[in-house]
Amino acid sequence: MSNKTFFSLHGGVNVIGGTKLHLTSGTDELIFDFGATYEPGKGRFDQVLTVRPGRETEDSRAAGVIPNLSYLYSPTPSKHVAVFVSHFHLDHVGMLSYLDPSVPVYLSQPSFNLLRQLEVVGEGIGTHRDLRVFPYGEWIDFGRLKVLPLPVEHDIPGATGFYVKTPEGTLAYTGDFRGHGLHPEVTTAFFARLGELGTNILVSEGTRACEAPRPDAYSESEIGTVIESAVRPGKSAFFMIYNRNIDRIATFARAARSLGRELVLTPATHHLFRTLSPEEYRLARPAVFVTQEFRVKGLPPWIAGLDVPRLTVPDIAREPARFLTELPYANLNELVDLRPDGGSCFIHSDGPPLGEFDPAFRNLKQWLRDFDLALVFARSSGHASPEYLKECVNLANPDILYPVHTANMAAMPTPAHGILAVSQLYQKYYIPGRRG
Repeated sequence: MSNKTFFSLHGGVNVIGGTKLHLTSGTDELIFDFGATYEPGKGRFDQVLTVRPGRETEDSRAAGVIPNLSYLYSPTPSKHVAVFVSHFHLDHVGMLSYLDPSVPVYLSQPSFNLLRQLEVVGEGIGTHRDLRVFPYGEWIDFGRLKVLPLPVEHDIPGATGFYVKTPEGTLAYTGDFRGHGLHPEVTTAFFARLGELGTNILVSEGTRACEAPRPDAYSESEIGTVIESAVRPGKSAFFMIYNRNIDRIATFARAARSLGRELVLTPATHHLFRTLSPEEYRLARPAVFVTQEFRVKGLPPWIAGLDVPRLTVPDIAREPARFLTELPYANLNELVDLRPDGGSCFIHSDGPPLGEFDPAFRNLKQWLRDFDLALVFARSSGHASPEYLKECVNLANPDILYPVHTANMAAMPTPAHGILAVSQLYQKYYIPGRRG
């Protein structure tokens, strides 16, 4: 066994999402993120061709969907290994359920809090026995490796970047980040700290590296105004979000109050808002949207016992101008009975489907056309603009930048005093930069 330190990438190369960074130093191994890649029409598996029951791990390893490292999935791990999670978006944690439950998983306190509530609504990530919550700004010793978790600003609670000291040099991994959220100073401080500490290798996301300026590229603080301007007096108003963005739910709650409307949330979103943003929830007192599915089978127990308003489709259809209603893609068929007046609005606020790359997005637009709903975008990306990305790379001042989580590595900014590498899957990259 070589004592040299190196890393390799098992996902996130030339694609947005699916990042899995494997760092090895002697007998100590860390994996940063364990995400799923969502590429409709491009993956090895689809709705017809799926993994075989009882052979899910073997099929996924063979297809490169998860790292081909058998000890990650064994009930008796033969390695000193752990996984560090940057945040709880599926493209960073979506494959964690494949890990053997004994493999330690490190995560921030806000991520842990979110995970516990996701488990309640049926969106957990397996039965991990060894969850280790880290405090920000404190070093974690892991054999020859020392890890410093630091907060970054993203569109989900608990987002984290990591700085790692190894015997041969240093490596930093950004997770996902942005500079136009409610706390941009958090991200700026992370990259400034990387510069102060000295960073040999920076592995950074670059989702928007090649993006041209867009008129609808709003900051998070602008979203409320966009929502309020989209809603027309006397008309129905619907919206879709990704409900792990708790701040965004709160923004819709404040907009509803400003508009004099009652906020109506699906059961899962209602639960996440109630448990993870209790003060904003108390001010909003949102109603639960009892869709046809729940009218038939009943509300889940984590909602059924609550003393909160419950609204069905007929309730909302009778007084459409009274509500601001969450309507996810999976519930668009409720429009059949909601019967909104023509010219009512549908606010897309970063909920799935996200864009044209997803065939479901075309279907979304067709449903809205069928019911004469005006599609309004109230989006604020979770990822850094090209300009801010360059600023962050300059602050970190790495010797070598390895791009991940981007479809255009060449568009990434070259470090002012370093080089821009071309990341490759499975290649061993030695710290502090010798390649082999």
